[in-house]
Amino acid sequence: EYVTESVKKSDIERMDESKQKSGKFTGAYALHPLTKEKLPIWVSDFVLGGYGTGSIMGVPAHDERDYTFATRFNLPVRPVVAKDFGEPRPNETGVEGSVVIGYDKGTGKYLGLKNDDGSYWLVGGGRDEGEDFKQAASRELKEETGYSCDELHQLGDPVYSHYYNEKKDSNRRSLGYNYLAVIDASQTGGASRETHEDFEPAWLEFDDLKSEILKTGGGVEHWLDALDRAKSLVESGFDAAYARHTGEGILLNSGKYDGMSSTEAREQIVADLAKSSQAQEKVNYRMRDWLVSRQRYWGAPIPIINCKDCGAVSVPEADLPVELPQVDDYLPTGNESSVLASVKDWVNVQCPSCSKPAKRETDTLDGYVCSSWYMYRYCDPNNTDAAWDSTKVNDWFPIDFYFGADHAVAHLLYFRFWGHFFAEQGLVATDKAEPIKKLVYNGYINAADGRKMSKSYGNVVDPLEVIDSGYGADALRMFELFIGPYDQDAAWNPNGVPGTYRFLQRVWALTQSYIQDEDTTDQFDAKVETLLMSDTHKTIKKVTKDLESQKFNTAIAACMKLVNSLNAHKQNSEFAAARKIWGQCLSQLVQLIAPFAPHISEELWHELGHDESIHISPWPVWDEELVKEDLVTIVVQINGKLKDKCELPVDTPKEEVIASALGLPKISTTVGSKAPSKTIYIENKLINFVI
Repeated sequence: EYVTESVKKSDIERMDESKQKSGKFTGAYALHPLTKEKLPIWVSDFVLGGYGTGSIMGVPAHDERDYTFATRFNLPVRPVVAKDFGEPRPNETGVEGSVVIGYDKGTGKYLGLKNDDGSYWLVGGGRDEGEDFKQAASRELKEETGYSCDELHQLGDPVYSHYYNEKKDSNRRSLGYNYLAVIDASQTGGASRETHEDFEPAWLEFDDLKSEILKTGGGVEHWLDALDRAKSLVESGFDAAYARHTGEGILLNSGKYDGMSSTEAREQIVADLAKSSQAQEKVNYRMRDWLVSRQRYWGAPIPIINCKDCGAVSVPEADLPVELPQVDDYLPTGNESSVLASVKDWVNVQCPSCSKPAKRETDTLDGYVCSSWYMYRYCDPNNTDAAWDSTKVNDWFPIDFYFGADHAVAHLLYFRFWGHFFAEQGLVATDKAEPIKKLVYNGYINAADGRKMSKSYGNVVDPLEVIDSGYGADALRMFELFIGPYDQDAAWNPNGVPGTYRFLQRVWALTQSYIQDEDTTDQFDAKVETLLMSDTHKTIKKVTKDLESQKFNTAIAACMKLVNSLNAHKQNSEFAAARKIWGQCLSQLVQLIAPFAPHISEELWHELGHDESIHISPWPVWDEELVKEDLVTIVVQINGKLKDKCELPVDTPKEEVIASALGLPKISTTVGSKAPSKTIYIENKLINFVI
């Protein structure tokens, strides 16, 4: 009965994501070829025959449709691919543990750990023997903050991360789970926590905590991901959909393949199955017909005339371009013929070859066909003699980046077809046939409830509503780039745009304060000048490097840090103390935010006295001498545990660092006046006395 009903549905109906998944258990099982585990065999109408022959292995932890089906029928969901954050480092130590993000329902604030150097971490640590990840999370929360919780929510699948642990002086490869702990901060306190001299619990607004974590630098990508998941869960009323990882990663719960990348494991599993004669590798091409024509009014008319005697005849060049006729109503009629077919005086023409009655082609070209070549025209838009001057196109092409996701398959495919065709026709150079150097996928901004934005779910955010609510386009644009790494999905945060709006207000206020200051003395304060220039040039370098690698969120974080620094300098001195330098630094700050906030930056640029548009001004260049650190903080450890810190000039010789460290009271009372035979020193970072 189920099969009979299913075959009545079209493929489009069966793929409708808004419909509840259905299926029937056959009562039969398949044996997993590697583990010999019994796998239940189901039939379901959302599995289409076009995917291939035989049975399909469902992996609900890493496929949206499989997950929906599995939860509908209470089938196991076992994660087997963990998301991998960061880049592998040499001599990594494998560890397992948990990260915990505290949330106080009373204040809506989130819990972090503030270090004595002003940086912020998240609660977390290793898993002890005999503990599961959830138990480790509860213990770490209690030990590091003194807080307990009744609700501990798992934030998605386990993740791998690569980072350097300063305390342990080693590179780490961590496998762990992230949790959200709901805490009543008014009823419990941090007094009972274990003694930690180097950090203390701190409750912050979400945007502030995320901004502080971003300032920490590299190796915190998994923390940022956990924060976004936590925010999504809170915004959903703790009812967000389970966050599945559907991309590549590292295998777990996979026997001997644990720890391998999913791309490597795929190849190895197929090879192992082939070796045991259980399977062989085969390539299936899922090719399908694809028309470049559409039965609709809008679109470029196809310049073909259909004649009963001559067949399809090209419209003479003298009659090009074929223009669409004016119609009263261009909406589809629901009849077999298109809107254009009903415009008789446009359709009925003479055949260019035999002059007998004929009809124009009434289909129009697919939008992708038309929108995949006009980039070439941008290089020479006013040319009336040719499509473009090949010299100009060859100068601009190939394009550096193609940013996209949804359209990257069809649109970029057409774009490449056109590129090779133009090369064959001599319209572009043969070495320019491939029009794009690099495809960069963008992540999706999902709804606050963790699901994709969809009209059927009623969770779509209209950008115009955000803009018209008073925040403007700049704040929205900046938040979209600040929300997370460009190539990773993130959940919409309704409080995010107000955060970037406040930042832009601070930029505006700081600049206006400088402009309105009437004191124009040229007397410089050398110390202020050095600090201003150094902070600004460090930010120029950071933002430039981040833009080159598409790390837009950390580039914006660097701009935020600079504004905080400039405001602090403003409190300690008058603009007059180094007015020319202030003008340069503010101009460069405005240039740095221009890619993210083009409108306010243009306005401030002109108010700062510049005539040309900021968007054609030369990008600021940093001075290497100004980005050098004058002082560095050296972490001082005994047996791998942090005991103290000291500030020294950058690149201080090892012997002087040892002498300074031994001069610290906390160190000398334990180590003595002479360094032990085993002393580990990492230049400009830490020294560890092993006793």
